[in-house]
Amino acid sequence: MKCKLCGKERPLRQSHIIPEFAFSPLYDEKHRFNEISLDVKRRNRFKQKGVRERLLCGQCEQFFSKYEQYASTVISRYRKSLEFRQVGDLFHLKGFDYNKLKIFALSILWRASVTKLEFFAEINLEHHESIIHQMLLTESPGDESDYPLMLFPMYHHGKIQEDLITTPYVSEIEGHKVYCFLFLGLTWAFIVSNKEKSNRLIECSLSRTGEIIMLPRALEHSPRIVDMAKDMARSGKL
Repeated sequence: MKCKLCGKERPLRQSHIIPEFAFSPLYDEKHRFNEISLDVKRRNRFKQKGVRERLLCGQCEQFFSKYEQYASTVISRYRKSLEFRQVGDLFHLKGFDYNKLKIFALSILWRASVTKLEFFAEINLEHHESIIHQMLLTESPGDESDYPLMLFPMYHHGKIQEDLITTPYVSEIEGHKVYCFLFLGLTWAFIVSNKEKSNRLIECSLSRTGEIIMLPRALEHSPRIVDMAKDMARSGKL
């Protein structure tokens, strides 16, 4: 079968779309996490690996691995190791490697678009898929205005919610389509649009200087999360 990234006929691996290290906070002492489905006919179940599909060959897995290793290290300690200052409700962080973090993030967005897994059904990049594919192959993350990446720490009762992963979804900001992923206590929001982005959006996105402005958000103030919780409660899944 052909690898989705390099296009070569090679044995395919069980590839994670969202990297395995993002599931670590969900695991119990038996290395299991609880998968909750909104389908009333489908029971909640324990799983021992994150969502995977035969997608990439071994070489392309290794290609993405170096970016995942960087992200795993920097995200797990970003509150401690990176310089930051708080201005009102905003957190100004610096110390990120723009190229590495942007390519890591774009690789997840692209994988979510090319996979056939139902979990990522809302992610459809259309013609942007081939553009991001080429950016990944050439390890070119583009400028701040090329698929800007915004990060929102998600908290509940004062605690960052690292032990929650939800199905990615589509939203909108200033008329731009935004694809949102929630994992590792952060909402990763990608602006995917051909329209010109405002200076405000660019300023709140990952900068080439390695800086980013983040606005923490409470789970209870996220309509998508609230609606999912209500649906799960109605279906007896909580």
